Amino acid sequence: MPWRTTFKLAIDLLMTGLGLFAMAYRITGERRHEWIGIAASALFVLHSVLNRRWYFSLFKGRYSFRRILNTVVNLLLVAVTSTLAASGILISRVLFPFEEIGDGMFIRQAHAFAAYWFLILIAVHIGMHWEMIAGMVRKATGSLGKSRRGNILLRILTVPIILYGIWASFDREMGSKLFLGYAFDFWDPDRPVVFFFTGNLAIMSVYICATHYALRLTQYIHTRKGS
Repeated sequence: MPWRTTFKLAIDLLMTGLGLFAMAYRITGERRHEWIGIAASALFVLHSVLNRRWYFSLFKGRYSFRRILNTVVNLLLVAVTSTLAASGILISRVLFPFEEIGDGMFIRQAHAFAAYWFLILIAVHIGMHWEMIAGMVRKATGSLGKSRRGNILLRILTVPIILYGIWASFDREMGSKLFLGYAFDFWDPDRPVVFFFTGNLAIMSVYICATHYALRLTQYIHTRKGS
């Protein structure tokens, strides 16, 4: 795998991981939360610089359904991440202790709202590029990544992960958080911390799989119509 591709993938993985840790505000505490948020924001800026050609090509070429969808998701991610960074600075109590501007409660609500949409949009983004990611994994693992038995085992393991993700979505009240019903988070300190992170990963898995297979179905239907 070319070093540039490996580097970009490492940045994306680290940025996503930090995004997940940033959501654990009730667990990490305020100071760690703000430092994690700054690191994730810096990685997003680096990610944008490394992928600057995409921005320059926005008004070039023909737009297929796949490209339109990819563009919409990417622009929403830029908007959500920018909202997270800006609102995070405005409500900071440790690293940027400014005087509260305007309606502080509204800014906190917007920050939490953007955080949960980041979780979903990054999962959709990964799902749209799953074939490419899987190809990188196959190249990195050699024959292991091409094993038929390994692929079957992976699909079998995916089922309980998706079921867990669906349950976690209801348990975390994701519908309310995503549609401005109630965006603030709470985590029962009596529950193991690991369930917070595995729950979010499982929720992401639901949207990754849904996006990946929806696109495959769309491609299959398009191919059938063209034949």
